[in-house]
Amino acid sequence: MNLTEKGTKTAKLSASDRIIYADNHLIHGPDDITAYMKGVCYDAAAYMRYLYNAKISFDRLTSISAQNWLPVFKFAEGRMWDGRNSLPGGKAIGFCRVKGMEFFHAAVAVGGTEIRAINGGLLGAGWLHPVDLRKVLTQKNPDGSFKYDGTDIFVYISNL
Repeated sequence: MNLTEKGTKTAKLSASDRIIYADNHLIHGPDDITAYMKGVCYDAAAYMRYLYNAKISFDRLTSISAQNWLPVFKFAEGRMWDGRNSLPGGKAIGFCRVKGMEFFHAAVAVGGTEIRAINGGLLGAGWLHPVDLRKVLTQKNPDGSFKYDGTDIFVYISNL
C-alpha cells in the first residue's frame, strides 16, 4: 500500500494515539481516507485496522496491497453478519459472492449497521459517505446471504 505523507505520519503515532486519531478523524470525523493512503478498498480497510492496533506491523502495512490483504483478513474465518446486529466499530467487513465464495469488497464498520469504504459502489463508493447496510442489503435469504446487484452475497466480520 502506498501511504501519503499524512498517512505515514499518522501511522507512526503511538498505539493509543492511533486509536484516538482513527475515531476522531476517520471513523467519526471529517477526513477522507484517500488523504492518508492510495489504493483500493482492501488497502483502506487494512490501514484502518492498523490504526486500531490489529496485528499488522508497519512494514507489513506498507508492503502488502490490494487483494493480497485477503489472506490477512481471513474473512471466512470471521463471524457472518446477520443483517440486524450492530457491526463492531473499526472492524474490517468483507463481502463475498456465494457462488465461488469469492471476496470482492472490504469496508470498515462505523458502528451500528454503517460502514465506510472506497471503490465499492452501493457498498461504499467514497469514504466521506457512510453506508447503512440495512438500507442496501434489504433482502435476506434463508442461508444468511443477501440479494445484491443481481447475485447473492455473504457479509463477514474479520477477526483481525
